[in-house]
Amino acid sequence: QDKLNSVLTSKAHLNSILNTMKFMTSDIIKKVNMPIIHIKGTECYIYSLSLVDKQVYCVQDVCTL
Repeated sequence: QDKLNSVLTSKAHLNSILNTMKFMTSDIIKKVNMPIIHIKGTECYIYSLSLVDKQVYCVQDVCTL
């Protein structure tokens, strides 16, 4: 549940950023990654959110500390 909220919030931020930068090509947009930091207890999870294709997003697990 918490991870889902973090991903949805980051997706909204990513969309907002990309919508304000109309000059970016699709190749550049695919290289933009939004970091997601999720802290749960004593552990920290770091994910990366990117736009793969139109309306297709990818969440990658970067590391856990």
